[in-house]
Amino acid sequence: MVIVGNPKDSAADLAVAIANTWDTFEAPYERLATLDDLRRFLDRVGRPEAARVARKRDLIEIRQLRARLRRVFVAQDVAGLIDIVQAHGLARFGTCSGPPCTGVFVDATKNRSKRYCCHWCADREAQRRHRARST
Repeated sequence: MVIVGNPKDSAADLAVAIANTWDTFEAPYERLATLDDLRRFLDRVGRPEAARVARKRDLIEIRQLRARLRRVFVAQDVAGLIDIVQAHGLARFGTCSGPPCTGVFVDATKNRSKRYCCHWCADREAQRRHRARST
């Protein structure tokens, strides 16, 4: 699982990290399969205290939150994310342009040019375009 940005200090980056715990690009798709997975994730996003006290119910709730977040990013339904939308604008939400990846992101670039959820997807697409030109 790739964590981009600074989810410890940014609600938008945390929302992206949570939404991207489901990965349609590479099996296993579920990145929060167990309570231990949730605890590792919380540590990685700078929430060690939450990781220490996490329970099975928290795992269920974060999966439900992830489903709502993915709907926000994919369908741009902003019902639950008013603060993020106010801070970044609806046009700043996006899904990765590197198929088959469906990772989500918040575009914080000045010129609103972000197209990929992470540098690996951007590199993979650049290689694909290069190979297409070479043949």
